[in-house]
Amino acid sequence: MPFPTPTIRVRLTGLLEFLFTRDTAVPPNITSCRIGIHDEDHRKEHQMRVNVYRGPGREKSKLILELVRQVEDGFSLTVTAPDPMAPGIIICPKSSGPFSNPGTNELGFDRIPDIEGGDFHNVALPHKFTKFVHFNNGVFYTRVVKPGWILRESDGKTTFQGMMGIEAGINIYLQDPAVATDSKAVLTYLNGWKELKRTTDVVYEIEILNDCPLHAAGLPGMFESDFKLYYDKLETPPPVQERFSVVFRDGATGGDISTDHPCGPIFGGKSS
Repeated sequence: MPFPTPTIRVRLTGLLEFLFTRDTAVPPNITSCRIGIHDEDHRKEHQMRVNVYRGPGREKSKLILELVRQVEDGFSLTVTAPDPMAPGIIICPKSSGPFSNPGTNELGFDRIPDIEGGDFHNVALPHKFTKFVHFNNGVFYTRVVKPGWILRESDGKTTFQGMMGIEAGINIYLQDPAVATDSKAVLTYLNGWKELKRTTDVVYEIEILNDCPLHAAGLPGMFESDFKLYYDKLETPPPVQERFSVVFRDGATGGDISTDHPCGPIFGGKSS
């Protein structure tokens, strides 16, 4: 990839679905991304949280914005880069290793489960998301993977899929201030907004989390896969309304279900 040092790194995990807007007349063909937020968890365990850090590195970063609450009506978070180094959305291609800096954990976005792909329904699934996070720019990739199994609910058959993504990432590259004097990204949320200006040696980190904040407490029922909750927001095609689940285990041989992460993001490869 052409830009090894991003201005903004975004970490995303939990019940989120990536939906890309495509325009073949506008290179690189993907102009924006909406990320649907699952807001109807019947167990009330998932909570939308947004944290923004500013600093030369995570170990020395300062928390400059914190949004912690259940998702409410009208919620929308928009991250806009008015003058990026490259336009539009870039999806990191299939890759077995880092795409920019050696030693990083940046992997191909194809490791995020595509619920509309051939391993699942292989058809576009109409969605009912009403709350979104919006991006108009960035390189999308997979940050964290675990050995993943797909479970078909109709017959209980499981299929090992290799290393599947449980966390996604986005790198945003802003123009050098010497080129663009007002180089920045803008976060807009509810009735507020915040500018993330590019300056020398400053990296911003944004966490967008819709996971189980009580998971660390080890409460009963927290370690099962929450993949099935996506069907609250998706319409499956008739006549057979097949459903799937994803289980992350501790090894490819089918060991115990992992307690590290009970839910992860998905991707709608046929929708926009």
